[in-house]
Amino acid sequence: MHSEFSRREFIAGLGALTAAGSRLSAASFQSSSPSSSAAGSGPVPLLRSPFKIAVINDEISQDFGHACEVASQQFGMEWMELRSMWNKNVANLDANEIAEAQRLLKKNNLRVTDIASPLFKVDWPGAPKSKFSPEHDQFGANFTYAQQGEVLDRAIELDPTLFDAYYLYARSSFEAGNLEKAGRLFEKAQQSRPEDYQSKNFLAVVLQQLGREDEACRAYQAAIDSAKNHLELNPGDSRAYSLGAGSLARLGDKERAKQWTEQAMALAPEDPVMLYNAACQMAVLGETERALDVLERSIEAGVAVGEWIKNDPDFEDLRDHPRFQSIVKRIAPS
Repeated sequence: MHSEFSRREFIAGLGALTAAGSRLSAASFQSSSPSSSAAGSGPVPLLRSPFKIAVINDEISQDFGHACEVASQQFGMEWMELRSMWNKNVANLDANEIAEAQRLLKKNNLRVTDIASPLFKVDWPGAPKSKFSPEHDQFGANFTYAQQGEVLDRAIELDPTLFDAYYLYARSSFEAGNLEKAGRLFEKAQQSRPEDYQSKNFLAVVLQQLGREDEACRAYQAAIDSAKNHLELNPGDSRAYSLGAGSLARLGDKERAKQWTEQAMALAPEDPVMLYNAACQMAVLGETERALDVLERSIEAGVAVGEWIKNDPDFEDLRDHPRFQSIVKRIAPS
């Protein structure tokens, strides 16, 4: 069947289709016909959608201003994914270019869904080179494997409100033993989402391991307060009970720590992570045999903590216990 639609009109119409949700009206198709959008009568009206329908900016043009105009005025979109512009990767933009990009987004009533950073899109040292590895830079990115930490830092700087980026990067730094960096990132995560109990809990753990006891105590109390507030709205959240129990145990509130630990296990009796955390709390509380029993259950449930268990501070008093050493060999045999 012959079609008079251009490629651009087809994409605009496809955007309207994707965003349609439960039903489409004839007007949705009419709005993307040559007599409407192509003739300059206005943007394609996207129907309400539960999803963020976006376009990657450099799939339109390296001229970011033009890409924004096309996405907003011709495609009728409200969201955009950023990858490269003005022949530079988004991670290489300077402060003036970022400010100009923000101005253009605002001018065209566009918001950003995500930053398509080149993070770990690189050949790994020692790994066989893939036949799919690009022979030249892609999207203005030529970062080496050794520069990936810089890429991640830069990507986060582009949007300092991203809680998940700070939190997950902090967790990774914490597990790698970089406590100072983990502490800074958990603080950033906390500032980005003040009500979150998780970042406060892990910040407290980091501060304690750094020997900053007074700060750690304040952070543990803040974590407990946030967990209590969270549980008032989400009483079935086993993770809040689990992490909160850890904070209570470290502040010496043994009875409530036990209650919260039991509640966490009651809510998620087969969750391997929940069981592992429960074993940690019991070890801190001095209930050695119960801790080892629950740790065994976490293994049976499929916990994947790897080498972490060897250095987990919660099990410090169990290091020399024969049963604990046997468990470590099963989880991390190396």
